[in-house]
Amino acid sequence: MSKTTFVLQKSEQMHNKQYLDTLTFSHQLYDDTPRELEFSETTLPEAEAWQQVLREKLIELIGGFPSTKCDLKPETLETREFDEYIRETVLFQSRPNMTTYGYFLTPTHVDISTPNPTILCLAGHGRGVDDIVGIEEDGSMRTEWGGYQNDFALQCVAHGYTVLAIEQFGFGHRRDAVAHQKGGGSSSCQPSAGAALLLGQTMVGWRVYDAMRAFDYL
Repeated sequence: MSKTTFVLQKSEQMHNKQYLDTLTFSHQLYDDTPRELEFSETTLPEAEAWQQVLREKLIELIGGFPSTKCDLKPETLETREFDEYIRETVLFQSRPNMTTYGYFLTPTHVDISTPNPTILCLAGHGRGVDDIVGIEEDGSMRTEWGGYQNDFALQCVAHGYTVLAIEQFGFGHRRDAVAHQKGGGSSSCQPSAGAALLLGQTMVGWRVYDAMRAFDYL
């Protein structure tokens, strides 16, 4: 065996002992962490008490919510009529200095004088809310369901539901200037999420609270 080969083998053994794999570290840390809020209750009152404690801890971990709700200050920017639905472009304030953008879709074949089942639609990764209501990147309308998320907001409307589809923070209409310059598929999630952590908050918390205020808007 050459001296070079021996040194390489010894180096590999040292690396194995030094735990250089960060994923292995994460898994081991998970295994070693006690489950302080694991569910072990056996009665309904115990379960409800556990739910309350868990809810408070979860809210704390995602950065908390504002102690008071700001005025929604709702606005309707545009109303367009299509064969199967009416689309309103809407804005509302979810918290101070944070405007939420969305589309309110009303089926034309239902009686709007009575309450109608309504779904809050949240787009996943991609171009944002436009891509779930049939709007192409150039502003034109698709002639059939498509796109990365197959226009699931329009599918809900087709099944008779009223829909509020809001833009998630960091996507589409709610991005920073740099992301806008890069095109429709880019987001500002990473810099925004990093800023949230530095401020003791989380992107998850911001988005959850947007959804909560969307129900207030409805």
